[in-house]
Amino acid sequence: MRAALADADDAETVIVVVRGWLRTLAGWVEPDLLLQHRLAAEVPAVGAARSRLLGTIETVIGDALARTMPTAHPLAPRLVAGSLTAALAAFEQEAARRMEAQGGPIAADEIDRLLDDVAAFVEGGLERIGYRPS
Repeated sequence: MRAALADADDAETVIVVVRGWLRTLAGWVEPDLLLQHRLAAEVPAVGAARSRLLGTIETVIGDALARTMPTAHPLAPRLVAGSLTAALAAFEQEAARRMEAQGGPIAADEIDRLLDDVAAFVEGGLERIGYRPS
């Protein structure tokens, strides 16, 4: 993700790049997701590793946003990165819930709709703080 974000030129592009990067992770939202969630809940080391991974993702996104968001408020890139990371975690939980309810994987178009919701949520936050790409 860090390499993909290296060429981002504004905060909206960062969100688009993150969304595209997630789409390339072919096996990310699949039946193993349910096992990952169960292991994270039952095995503290797995839960901690998943938490560290989300923290790393948030840092990488925050660094990219800090480079691309000329702002007088230094907290804005971190707020957006935190919101995006939290939205991705919520996306993953919702995908796992749907997979469990359906008894198997969810359709690619359903995954795309959920990722669209994540992007819209974060873009709404950018708009709310008055971000306008240069």
